[in-house]
Amino acid sequence: MDAEHLFYLFVILLVFIIAIRELKLCRIKAEQESREELARLLHTDGADHPDLFSARMDLAYEKISEGDYAGALRAFRELADSSSLERGAEHPDTLDSRTAAALALQLLGKYVQAEQEHRQVGELRERLFGEEHPELFISRVGIATALIGQGQYAAGEDELRSVLVILGQQAEAEQLLISEVRSNLAVVLQLQGRLTEAEEESRSVIAMYKRFFGVEHTNMLLVRNNLADVLDDQGRHVEAEEELRALLCIAERVKGSQHPISLHVHMNVAKAVDAQGRHLEAEQMHREVLPLRERVCGKEHPDVLRHFYRFGLCLEAQGNFEEALKQIKKAEQGTFESLGSEHPHFKDAKKCRERVEAVLAQLETDQNLKQPNQEAK
Repeated sequence: MDAEHLFYLFVILLVFIIAIRELKLCRIKAEQESREELARLLHTDGADHPDLFSARMDLAYEKISEGDYAGALRAFRELADSSSLERGAEHPDTLDSRTAAALALQLLGKYVQAEQEHRQVGELRERLFGEEHPELFISRVGIATALIGQGQYAAGEDELRSVLVILGQQAEAEQLLISEVRSNLAVVLQLQGRLTEAEEESRSVIAMYKRFFGVEHTNMLLVRNNLADVLDDQGRHVEAEEELRALLCIAERVKGSQHPISLHVHMNVAKAVDAQGRHLEAEQMHREVLPLRERVCGKEHPDVLRHFYRFGLCLEAQGNFEEALKQIKKAEQGTFESLGSEHPHFKDAKKCRERVEAVLAQLETDQNLKQPNQEAK
């Protein structure tokens, strides 16, 4: 299984949080509106006005929308600290900002830290609100996706299905919330190689999303990206490429060409192209996109490390074994340091590195055998 979509998983989790906020009538404002509101509240009411926290949260979420995950993490942590001091460690505002910080950690690839934070907040929410409160679902989905990020796919799936069971038992359960959980379920099914189930789940979610979102909404872009990735894994590479190119046009128009989502979709286009044997075309895409992803997300981000691996496979297919080995070694070492030796991505990179090293060793042996014959001639 060669899945390239953990990034999708964590962004869709973020949108799950935004959906919760919208259902609570706390819709995210545009950045300028948020800044104007923040300035107004500070000027007229001072730092203690209750709406000030919401305005500052909106600004932090804008950083997420812009792809500034490190900046968002700092902002959410500052909000959590200030809310804890002013309102207490168990106040809903404190818990909301801690959860948002955990999401930012996931988007930065800090899955273990994110899981710990989600569990701590989840325990507080369960004690304060009960096990069926909507706010607890956020923490439980956060735990599930953090586990998936660490390669614990079965445990993550079990947690997501448990949440769906509880939601299904609630007569007033919001369909939007259910669709967000199912979006994550589709991803973990794909990661486990259960592609038919993943395709069915993704198509069901798309049908549900059409009731809520337009074609340019982040949720719709992401679930369509996931469906295209499933098609690619099923060997339907042409169909996948067509869908991904259409998504890339929308993402670059709506988000910008250097937004993390656009870059991720672009990498998936390269993957689909490479799978069709158009290796040189795929290589050119990787050389264009990978440096941008390094700059935007950082060289140590798991999604970037996976891209090193993908680029290495593309080079290997063309017989460029030395450069392929360099890329794969970066993927292997970085994945080991960030995710550990048991993560599937590390095992993939290790296996590939050993294969390429064996080819290079055989080429060297063949060359050494040829030299005496050439000298004799």
